[in-house]
Amino acid sequence: MIRFLIKGLLRDRSRSFLPITVVVIGVALTVFLYSWIEGMVNDIIRVNASFYTGHVKIRAYPKVT
Repeated sequence: MIRFLIKGLLRDRSRSFLPITVVVIGVALTVFLYSWIEGMVNDIIRVNASFYTGHVKIRAYPKVT
């Protein structure tokens, strides 16, 4: 069955190029966005955890005259 499918893909490349391209772009976009969102969530958790455990942040604001 797999040999039949591969033979069909190789026989007519113009018909199989678009679906393969769409699947590759979709998978790449999904992996990228999932990683980005996980990184943002982990960063938010890390920043909030440092505030709740007694860390102090000192920020220097410019003088307003």
